[in-house]
Amino acid sequence: MSDTAPQTTRKTSPPAPQSAPTVRFVYIATVVLLTAGGLALAWLLIDPAPPDRIRLATGTAGGFYDNLGDRFAWNLRGHGLDVELVETAGSVENLSLLEGEDPVDAAFIQGGVGYPPPESTPLRSLASLAIEPFWVFSRSEGNLTDLFSRPGLRLAAGGEGSGTRVLVEDVLQLMGYTNTVTLLEIGGKEAADALLADQVDAVATVTAAQSPWVEELLRAPGVKIVDAEHVDAIARRFPFAYRVDLPARVFDF
Repeated sequence: MSDTAPQTTRKTSPPAPQSAPTVRFVYIATVVLLTAGGLALAWLLIDPAPPDRIRLATGTAGGFYDNLGDRFAWNLRGHGLDVELVETAGSVENLSLLEGEDPVDAAFIQGGVGYPPPESTPLRSLASLAIEPFWVFSRSEGNLTDLFSRPGLRLAAGGEGSGTRVLVEDVLQLMGYTNTVTLLEIGGKEAADALLADQVDAVATVTAAQSPWVEELLRAPGVKIVDAEHVDAIARRFPFAYRVDLPARVFDF
């Protein structure tokens, strides 16, 4: 007999296979995580859904941009979009509101305001909406050169913040008459009334022919549209402007 205990071997059984419910849970959890990750990445890379409310900068009360804003708001509200119209002094103020700390979402801007744009601007033009004529009304005969060369000319040229004021200053500088003309911060209906009351010598403005006070000046006795000689040269110097020929009697046959 041996004085040592017999040695025995014991087989260890392999680990039990993973149950089906556990495998299914891991698979579903992986799919959910991947889906959530994909949605998060898409949210970062793709712009969010369009807003249901926007702020639109227009212009002075009763002006062309103000009336245009009413038409836009009426149409957009029909598509379920709430529109807040922001009354402003005009295109220059509109541009500053687009770039401000509490920016508006969209604005009407007169062609040439902010031209040329800086390369780094995030702003984009969406469409050209209308032709806006550059009007100059006066009680005296002659062309722009005769008018602007008159010493002490009182010219109603729109308020600060308006696109009219920017264009008038550019035209006067181009023609070399910045020192002969006195610019008055009057625009719109107020400017028309001032011309009819002989409180100013001329009115320069950029607005649609449908503006009520433009029609008033076109029909007013003694008030004339000033001849604009060298229009082609002026249009060449301002790429945002171009010549439009109006047939005789087009406004009032």
